[in-house]
Amino acid sequence: MSEAFTLSKDSHIREQAVESGLLIRILERLGAISGEKARVFEEIPVVEEEKLDAPVLAKKDSYDPNVTQKARKGVGYSAKQGELFNVNQYLENKKQRSE
Repeated sequence: MSEAFTLSKDSHIREQAVESGLLIRILERLGAISGEKARVFEEIPVVEEEKLDAPVLAKKDSYDPNVTQKARKGVGYSAKQGELFNVNQYLENKKQRSE
């Protein structure tokens, strides 16, 4: 019986097995032996989604010439543009303050 499907080159025997329910019984027994749940084919109905008109997004002009930038504070920022930040001096000042 195990070689019945492999010896036949045509699909006639396989079609008869499906029509008679033999293949389904074989799969059910294999499922019972292995403990696996049988897979079930479920057709999902195709639902056409309604096409919604996408809202038109307008770009906001973010540049305002009347706004001035605030000076940044913190490590790595200098008061004057183009001036390099001296890390060694910063660490020495921090060490002196902590003492």
